[in-house]
Amino acid sequence: MAEPALDVRSAPGWLRAVAWGVVALSLGAVGLVVALVPWDNPGLLISSTVPSLVGVALGVALLRAEIRLAWSDEGLEMAFRPLWRAHLAPEAIIEVGEVERIRPTSYGGVGLRRAPGQRMGLLFDAGPGIRVVASDGMAYEVRVDEPQSLLAELARRAPGLPVTRP
Repeated sequence: MAEPALDVRSAPGWLRAVAWGVVALSLGAVGLVVALVPWDNPGLLISSTVPSLVGVALGVALLRAEIRLAWSDEGLEMAFRPLWRAHLAPEAIIEVGEVERIRPTSYGGVGLRRAPGQRMGLLFDAGPGIRVVASDGMAYEVRVDEPQSLLAELARRAPGLPVTRP
């Protein structure tokens, strides 16, 4: 039986409100296009509807957004669901440690963010987190509420993993 996830953070309320707004505006735009564009021109109808449907898909993805950390025998899984997931095998992890404060301004915003210098952040807000350094040089910073207990649990599940604690 698989062990439960180490940490799961759902999208905060403000992001869900934005997502609902995107869905509502996109559906309204689809309704306007269907009502106003002549049905005898299917190319125009389709090309006018597709961008709004993409907006609906984006809004639904934001509604379902969550940051997830999990450990299995295959290694560490980091995910910004439903859009991105990465697996790091235990031998590909150089270091796992605590970060005192991860700031959205360091990454240019919230969510799944890539920053210059082989850095990637998974965060919805500012606060403590963990840093995972991979053998390819990529450093992942993931915002978690209790990094020390997460690191202790990770060390328990994977005794050979290079976990550093302050």
